[in-house]
Amino acid sequence: ANAQDGNIALGDWRTHMPFNHIDIVEETPGKMWAAGEKGFFYSDFEKLEAIKGSKSDGFAEINVSYMSYNEKLDILLLAYESTNIDLIQGNTITNIEDIKRKTINGVKRVNHVYFNGNFAYLSCSFGLIVLDIVKIEIKDSYLNIGEIGESINVNSCTIVGDSIYIATDKGIRKAKNSSALNLNDFNNWSYFTNTPCKHLV
Repeated sequence: ANAQDGNIALGDWRTHMPFNHIDIVEETPGKMWAAGEKGFFYSDFEKLEAIKGSKSDGFAEINVSYMSYNEKLDILLLAYESTNIDLIQGNTITNIEDIKRKTINGVKRVNHVYFNGNFAYLSCSFGLIVLDIVKIEIKDSYLNIGEIGESINVNSCTIVGDSIYIATDKGIRKAKNSSALNLNDFNNWSYFTNTPCKHLV
């Protein structure tokens, strides 16, 4: 009897979250977000309570594979295992299903997110996706940019100076980050190094 919480009324339910294994954490103003194999939750620093993310609260899904916060635009990006995307700004949740709906052979996964200005560069298991997080639309998708035009797993991405770099299992590839170039053409990409790389930033 002593183990019962007297603050829960008869007929009410409390969610007990099985989060003994956390894979990802991200901090936003006033909140800490965490995700594991059983879903995700966020904790309010003032109320000091953990709230489980759910579809009933407006989130598209619960299995988060990657999350990243853009401090300048105050936007949290949640990438789900299905490659569905939620953008959270304040109390507004905006869903982007474009990548999820796209038919891709093989594994579909978001490995990393790199912010540059109004754009989020999504390193995916099948290439690189550029998302305009202000206009809420896919700006570009660079697929089949391997050495001979094959699909490649992009582990992470960064932009340095006038060049864009992607880390792959076969090395780091780079291209001129210019609207004058067609970055869908694998001929415009070259190897910066042939050493396998996971993280650039």
